[in-house]
Amino acid sequence: MPFDSSVDDLSLEDIHDLIDQGVDEGKTIEYKRELNLNRYPAKHKQTLVGKVISLANDDGGYCIVGVDEDCGVPQHAEGFEVDDPDTLKEQWGSILRTNTDPQLPPGVFDIGSIHVTDNNYIFVIEVDQSWRAPHRETMNNSFYARSPTGKVELTVEEVRHRILGTEKLDMLEELKQLRDDRIGLIHNRDGLASALEPGAMTVVHVLPTAMIGDIDHIPASTLPVPKPLGDTINGDDMTAEARYAWTRGGGDDWYAYGLLRNDGLYEAVGNRMFSLWNDESMIQAKVSRQNMGLDASIIVGVQRALSAFEELGFTGPIYTFISLLDAAEYKLDDSRGLPSTFLPGNRTIGTDVFTTPPAELTTSTDTIATELEPIINTIYHQMSWEDGSPNYTDGEWTGGSVKINSKQLL
Repeated sequence: MPFDSSVDDLSLEDIHDLIDQGVDEGKTIEYKRELNLNRYPAKHKQTLVGKVISLANDDGGYCIVGVDEDCGVPQHAEGFEVDDPDTLKEQWGSILRTNTDPQLPPGVFDIGSIHVTDNNYIFVIEVDQSWRAPHRETMNNSFYARSPTGKVELTVEEVRHRILGTEKLDMLEELKQLRDDRIGLIHNRDGLASALEPGAMTVVHVLPTAMIGDIDHIPASTLPVPKPLGDTINGDDMTAEARYAWTRGGGDDWYAYGLLRNDGLYEAVGNRMFSLWNDESMIQAKVSRQNMGLDASIIVGVQRALSAFEELGFTGPIYTFISLLDAAEYKLDDSRGLPSTFLPGNRTIGTDVFTTPPAELTTSTDTIATELEPIINTIYHQMSWEDGSPNYTDGEWTGGSVKINSKQLL
């Protein structure tokens, strides 16, 4: 972006700098000699709305009115004659709000004015990318976006792709909210989580977008038995809405469980990757004889979820989220036998609820390890392991094999 200040704090010197540097029109900046709504009301109104929504429908940028250009290169900062700049800004704002569909959200654009000389002013419209895009200019029913050379009209196919992209974001937000609700219950040890041992937990959520909206719920009796995170099953049961299975600890408490609801939510929880070593709270990174470790537990947990979804016939995008709960004081142990102060990262997780961004998955269990690497790496980055997980080499899993009951899982 060409400016470091808000449009209200810009000066004529800032505009002269653009001209001196030859900052030409492109994807994020547009110049216009004037917009005279008294002389050319219809034409210049369409121009104003078209320029602004082209920026809002893309990455945002600036529309600078009062600077002429030659082949996209700014030439002179002369401004244009205006009786009252504040009134004009209000007029433009009203036009932008009433001639766009969906209406531009509050705060997406801001209009500033710069005095040049006498009654001449330059106006700078700062436009942010809109979360409600794509917007239509209602006067001639057109959609616009940006190209390297400026404003371009979108084809029907391009509009369709952008709308589908927005719907996808909306679905993802719904899935995030569902994840957050479930994490709140587990963190508070409500529901199934009330049976868990106290202490840190890793939670894997695998959520198909097919569960958003009106769906036919699957009878719980036909659901496959979900697997606890990183462990075998000691028992399983069902309710009217879900099946679940658990692994017991030393007493009656569980240290892992798996949950599959009849709307498609798959949740796997476990604590076997957490331990106390040399008086330090550690998260085991590597596969060992005792347990899978953090990364492999996550990968195998997601593989199991996808196998269940395949059995149920779920199609469409599937997202997974990883969360670490009550692990604020834990550090990573990569099983090299070194105190944590000698490891590449020695920071703790630092928060009682750590969640990764989502990962969009294919339905192939063969590529899951590779697809999960980016979000697994965010856990390591949280603890200053700049290179991410030590279990990957050039994007390929090299962290060891995993077998349960003689079945090769990883």
